[in-house]
Amino acid sequence: MRVILLFFFVYITSFSLNLTKSEELWLEKNKGKTFTFAIANTSNPFYYIDNFHHPKGVYIDFFHYLENHMDIKFKYVDKPNKELTSLLNKGKIDIALDMANTPKRKENYYFINLFNEYEILLISKEDINLNSLKNKKIGIIDNTTESIVFKNIYPDFPFTLVPLNSLNEGFKKLENKEIDALLGKDKYLPGKNYNIVHLDRIDKISNQMAIKKEFRTFVSIIRKYRNLYIDDYLVASLRKNRIEYYKNLLKNYKPLQMVQKKYKKLIIEIPDENKILPFYYQKHSKLLGYIPERMEEFSQILNIPIKFKKKSEILNFDYNIKAFDSRDFKNHSKYLIPYYEADMVIVSKINNKFIKNPKALTEKNLGIITLENPQPEKLKYMKNSKIYFSTDKALDDLMSGKVEYLVGDFKRISLAISNRYMGDSVKIAGFTNAQSYFSYGTNDPLLADLIEKIMPNYISENEILSNELVTSRIIDINHKYIFTITTISLFVLIVLLFLLKKAIKEKNRANKITKALVNSFETANQYNDEDTGMHITRVNKYSEFMARKLKCSKKFIEEIGEYASLHDVGKIGIPDIILKKPGKLTDEEFETMKEHTKIGFHLIKKMYIGKVAENIALYHHEKYNGKGYPFGLYGNEIPLEARIVSLADVYDALRQKRVYKKAFSHEEAIAIIINESGQSFDPKLVTIFIKYNDIFEEIFESN
Repeated sequence: MRVILLFFFVYITSFSLNLTKSEELWLEKNKGKTFTFAIANTSNPFYYIDNFHHPKGVYIDFFHYLENHMDIKFKYVDKPNKELTSLLNKGKIDIALDMANTPKRKENYYFINLFNEYEILLISKEDINLNSLKNKKIGIIDNTTESIVFKNIYPDFPFTLVPLNSLNEGFKKLENKEIDALLGKDKYLPGKNYNIVHLDRIDKISNQMAIKKEFRTFVSIIRKYRNLYIDDYLVASLRKNRIEYYKNLLKNYKPLQMVQKKYKKLIIEIPDENKILPFYYQKHSKLLGYIPERMEEFSQILNIPIKFKKKSEILNFDYNIKAFDSRDFKNHSKYLIPYYEADMVIVSKINNKFIKNPKALTEKNLGIITLENPQPEKLKYMKNSKIYFSTDKALDDLMSGKVEYLVGDFKRISLAISNRYMGDSVKIAGFTNAQSYFSYGTNDPLLADLIEKIMPNYISENEILSNELVTSRIIDINHKYIFTITTISLFVLIVLLFLLKKAIKEKNRANKITKALVNSFETANQYNDEDTGMHITRVNKYSEFMARKLKCSKKFIEEIGEYASLHDVGKIGIPDIILKKPGKLTDEEFETMKEHTKIGFHLIKKMYIGKVAENIALYHHEKYNGKGYPFGLYGNEIPLEARIVSLADVYDALRQKRVYKKAFSHEEAIAIIINESGQSFDPKLVTIFIKYNDIFEEIFESN
């Protein structure tokens, strides 16, 4: 009985919200109170007006969720955009969503992120930089957040702005050379036929919620509920609202009516494999996963049934939509933005040396994992190559020694390894310069038009739904069924306890793939920078120690202790002539060296190990006084994990002898760090460092 009670206690408390005493008191004090909230003038699945003039969308669902959990009421205020802006600037609205974060509004409001963030950048067919775009034509969609921010940050730059109606129109104009660059976002760029220009003056943009400063405690409460909502409800809410929103949007759309008249059923072509993670897998003769879910949504919105057919079952290209199309998209009758892209990775059983150039594999027995036969010119360096359409078959042959290396899509291989618990056996051996990307294919302009409008592209919904493309899932366990029968009898509850123990063990094994990826990157960094050595181990230890003294969360402490070592992984992409130069770098060389923060960020982001690791790589050279790089963040704008690793990294670098400097003593390093308090480093962290400096010295001397 004690075991059963303990199980239910763990089960219930695992879903509870960890509120502080002050937060609980605030909720009790404001019980039953009504707060006003407003949303900027917009129309998408996050917020829209239905046929009965009721506000609907993910945001509305979120506030209903808050009402149900906090015993607080919210009243929606419907105002014209100009009037809403005026009320917000005067602090007359309690809560506002999707409003720009301006200095004026910061006087009255706290801003917290909602459901995603993105980088604003310029996209071009040419290899360009910002200066080369002077007096060139830039495609821009007016009245979007990115266009407003761009015009404010670069008001006097000599661009010629070309107004656009959509990003798809912009890509067409790029292909036809009617514009030189396109203002866009960093989420799901189409293929790699494009070059990008990062706009370093512009910070990352987030969908944000503004909450009046008098409700400071409310801000921390909403943050916690937001995180629970993202984990448990966000995807379901978005799916539901996408269908309702697009049905409402297209109800009188003539191309839809023409398609409904033309097709009684839509045939969707898929490859012959029964399991292609992360796109789809077959279970009990039913297709599940990202592609079936998107196509089912498409079917419900169009009100046309669909049928999936394998490639071998389709004669004479008799399909309406191809689920995986990697053709050159500019040849389509309608330009379709790819829904998926990933770098190509090289893996092996034994990774003794990180492969920087795929030509090194010329004489090796190589397996190539693909969904379509690769073009002959792409195989010219691969004499002994074998093509695999099944990732599982390729991994089996790798383990049996039939092939020495595998080349394939980073995400697909990673998920297959994780799903099969092969993290201890298969290791990353390098990356190629190629990318894998897919779009939906169709030769019907009407269908292409509807795919363009309905399928998630370049907005928040893509960021959220595409998370399913990188989520490792164990496809043979029916958790819902297990949960249902545990409520029926004590016997099944005992079985569940056994399965729970097994699941924890399996989860730990699955997590080893992440550690294997981290170890691979650390190894690659050591091959690339001979000064690294035990430096990365010590930085992990310093950082974890400081996080403990700050009384950070257990998860934060574990993550910074494991991922601090990845802070300089981006140096993989820095030429050796700069990285190992014994003298001082020139200004131009230093600008190149700075890029290692962004290179590291993008590499780690492809590993999907979380924000802590990403923030460490991207921001560890920011300075507390705002004079660091790459973005010049100031003070607490710099994530805590980056501030910690910055101090730890500098201390250890000072103590080490490098090709360009002597080693400093512990006392000299202390003096330098104290002198940089409030300049390079967070004063609070410097205080901890000084208090426990003997621990830092001990870590250095013993490692």
